[in-house]
Amino acid sequence: MRRVFLSHSFADRDRVLVSQVEALMRSHGVIATNGRTLGGGALTPEIARFIEEADALVALFTRRENDPGNATHPWVLQEFGHALMRQMPAIGIYEAGVPVQAAGAGFEHIDYDPAAPVAAFIKLSETMGEWKRRAGRLFKIQVMPEDIARKIGAKADHVRCECRFQIESNDTAWLPVKVRREIGGVFVYLRVPENAEMVQLRSDGPPACESAYTPLFMPVHLEPSP
Repeated sequence: MRRVFLSHSFADRDRVLVSQVEALMRSHGVIATNGRTLGGGALTPEIARFIEEADALVALFTRRENDPGNATHPWVLQEFGHALMRQMPAIGIYEAGVPVQAAGAGFEHIDYDPAAPVAAFIKLSETMGEWKRRAGRLFKIQVMPEDIARKIGAKADHVRCECRFQIESNDTAWLPVKVRREIGGVFVYLRVPENAEMVQLRSDGPPACESAYTPLFMPVHLEPSP
């Protein structure tokens, strides 16, 4: 996980909160993106694309100034709803007094009290850590043997390739992976869960093929120095 879309208002009263959340994200090695260039407004195709290119979304549901009904910002609602519709990891942080919105009903959320913010930041940090654990690490795996790799690589833009992992002796669902031809061979890039033990690949080809489960961490053989 590298980028999280931070949906928030651009009001002066929220600047400190936004800066603190951005700093927390940086501590997890995550870049915060937002719709700052458009200054907050309707969900445009450009903003939708920014959201979809992120790995997750955090929405700050803060109160609007001079609004006795404690309503929050409409574009934050739209951006949060778009992330949920895309089935992205997303969580809302609700300032005290702002009711949980219908779009977030049934989903985990974080209560934020400006007078006592520590609990909210701890919960957000735990959420970021869990998201990163689930997202895993990026692995680059070479397709072998060479004759099969050449045939698959020749149709890299059209071939369907999938992977699954073994976690605690259980199989995950098959997930699509992208095949890439590069100098030196044909490769697939996998986002590997932290607790995965082995990986298996299959492709519809042609030729249709499937690997055996392969350990993710290969042994290193040491030899005496001369």
